[in-house]
Amino acid sequence: MSPKANAVSVVREPDLATTLVKGLSVLEVFSPAEPLLGNSEIALRTGLTRPTAARLTRTLASLGYLRYDSDRAKYRLGAGVLSLANPLLAEIRVHQIARPLMQELAVSLKANISMGLMNGLDAVYIECVRVAETEAFSAEIGARLPLSRSAIGFALISMLAPSEQTSLVAKLLSQRADAKAAVKSALAHVQEKGFAISRGDWAPPVHAVAVPLMREPTTGAYLAINCGVPSFRLRPGELENEMGPRLAALAASIRALCARYS
Repeated sequence: MSPKANAVSVVREPDLATTLVKGLSVLEVFSPAEPLLGNSEIALRTGLTRPTAARLTRTLASLGYLRYDSDRAKYRLGAGVLSLANPLLAEIRVHQIARPLMQELAVSLKANISMGLMNGLDAVYIECVRVAETEAFSAEIGARLPLSRSAIGFALISMLAPSEQTSLVAKLLSQRADAKAAVKSALAHVQEKGFAISRGDWAPPVHAVAVPLMREPTTGAYLAINCGVPSFRLRPGELENEMGPRLAALAASIRALCARYS
């Protein structure tokens, strides 16, 4: 997962509501690797003072966005966070239409198939079909991958206008020093083959291929589809010669199905 911005450093724009930014930064520090955090840990990860972190966690808990574990004296995310995502997922109906097709290909390839959109400098999964398990990464809805270190990130970047790509790449230097070269190489591959490839760029044990899908008409979100599999399960050339073309065919089938329902 890409590094999260320090809340103290972010709150420099005069038009931003600083308390809101700090509160959201508290929610963002939780992860599958760290589902339980205390106020001191939250303060350290966000750059907030401990008293500020404590006030924010109490407020978020009272609203249902955090839950307090009294036995451990720590917080975990509450169910209120899920309700925030529901209207967005309901608007992007393509993931519901695509799921049966994604499931079929996932079983055939014995690989995880996910659909994601761009959010800042990350790709965020909005649909996942899991078949292959790996300790390096558990594909779940809401999981985030850095754009510059993931196949789905490269596929999403390829959908932007050239001027937007240039602007984005400058920001991606915070994720990797060679972002410009990495993105240029990945975009050339998408242009030639129709799909992007990542061989352990983000998590060494996981190799992946991804294809651009569409720009969702209601929300304007760019969508891409990703296929990830533990590297030890791959045969030589399988990403390039089988998974990439079959994922591109899946994307074409989803677009055709969406056109029928539109």
